Amino acid sequence: MFGDPKKTGKPVLDDPREGKNTVLMALTRHSATPGQNRILLNLVENPKLDGAGAARVREVITSTGAQAHVEDVIRCRHRDAVEAIDGAPMPEPVKASLRTIAERVVDRAT
Repeated sequence: MFGDPKKTGKPVLDDPREGKNTVLMALTRHSATPGQNRILLNLVENPKLDGAGAARVREVITSTGAQAHVEDVIRCRHRDAVEAIDGAPMPEPVKASLRTIAERVVDRAT
């Protein structure tokens, strides 16, 4: 929903059009107001979802705090991964390559 398709390799509309129950959507639905849930019911799983509808879904996701929560989890997991890499008994060039991979995996927006 928020990543750059050129970096993620998939269009941002695929998951909401399919109604994929991602962690992001589950957290959004859990925290959404009744009005926000109505927006989601009307737009998510709609094969005709367009950019304007996706913007409304993103607005709900952001306003419920779901996006921030998922981004926090990603940052924590990334930090844990880098700490594990740093502490692993392997040559520094291998560690550097793994750190680069970890960065690429979490950097979806730019």
